[in-house]
Amino acid sequence: MNLNRKYAALPDLDSAPDIYETTPSLTDDNSTAPDGAARSGSASSHYTDFDSPPGTPSHSPQISRARLHPDTARSRFEPSLVDAKGVDFSDRISGKKKSYRASSRRVRVLADGTREMGDLSDEEDGEGLERKMARLRREVEEVRIEAEQRRRGREGNGEEEGGEVENEAVGLSRLLEELARPVAGQEGSASRLSKALSKPLPPAEAAASTPQPAEAQPSDAAGPATYTVTYAPSYDPTHTLARITTFDTRLASLESALGLPPAGSTALHPVLPALTTLSQKLSVIGSATPSSIDALSRRVRALTAETEKMTAVKEAARAATPGGAADGEKDEDDEQAAKINALFGTLATIEGLAPLLPGLLERMRSLRKVHADAAGAHSEMVEALMRQEEMGREIEKWRVGLERVEEAVREGERVGGENVKTVEGWVRELEKRVKELDG
Repeated sequence: MNLNRKYAALPDLDSAPDIYETTPSLTDDNSTAPDGAARSGSASSHYTDFDSPPGTPSHSPQISRARLHPDTARSRFEPSLVDAKGVDFSDRISGKKKSYRASSRRVRVLADGTREMGDLSDEEDGEGLERKMARLRREVEEVRIEAEQRRRGREGNGEEEGGEVENEAVGLSRLLEELARPVAGQEGSASRLSKALSKPLPPAEAAASTPQPAEAQPSDAAGPATYTVTYAPSYDPTHTLARITTFDTRLASLESALGLPPAGSTALHPVLPALTTLSQKLSVIGSATPSSIDALSRRVRALTAETEKMTAVKEAARAATPGGAADGEKDEDDEQAAKINALFGTLATIEGLAPLLPGLLERMRSLRKVHADAAGAHSEMVEALMRQEEMGREIEKWRVGLERVEEAVREGERVGGENVKTVEGWVRELEKRVKELDG
């Protein structure tokens, strides 16, 4: 058999024909075709040759005829689930390898011996939030039913203790109801789950007092049954009310001690500027000495006396001047007083804007830098335009010079042509004379 050319250069390639050897018992007289008494496959797909005696031809110690049980094998691999969508089993080098995914399901053995297949196991990486919610809801419902059965059993026996498991099951059911309730907005299921898990379990009184909206109560025909459960621990609201009252009293006393306005007032003062001013005042008071305090008090008394003297002089001047001038000065003083009062009224607004001043100053500095850069760019642009005009003038001069050079070259070519013609005439005349001399 001739090999293909591309395999001809491969080493250790045997080109000899294949030889098959048979046992001596098979000859040309014996046929290898099966006899007419062919065995038919049984329902359980296993051999029944163990019942044959050792002397029969079908019985051989070299052949293992163990019984196969397809039902047992099927039950062993039935929980497994193999996802082979988009899997590439080829050996192409250029192809991207993509393996299949295998997962297993829970197998629950019931009381009658039957096997029940459950959902996929928790170890599966692809389990989504909806599947987890369904599994939690099912498990909590099973716990609730078992707790209800225990409670009924205790009621039948007359026992009163052991209600902690029922309370925990009720709280878990309430938590799942809060998670399953639709929330308005762009909030996802993961964030709702984290928020709900971070909150404590609500008490039964609060759950009972809060009315459920009509759209949050699904009917029996719309979906699965919803179980309403409550969480009722031993809880006394009077203790919480007393604590709230005590806290309110302490907070009011603290506000009065600090000199803060009541909570109902709408006047809001910035905290950081007030703290800065207070710290400055405290630093001045703390660093003051008795001598400096005495000097400041004397200075304040002197300023007060000077102010009183100026006020008396103004009153005397008003009394000495005519009525019209006095009225004009009075109007002017009233106008100045109104301006001063307006300035004092704007002090609160200015103090409120004080925290914004650092950022505003930073922006103004950046704006000034931008303006400086713009001015520099404008000057550079003007300089570039001037250079461009100068280059244009130089290019014009070069153009004129090139035109003159072209004219000179053309004139030289014309003169050279005329000289060639003149020299050619001289050469012909010389040739003619040479011929005459030879002849």
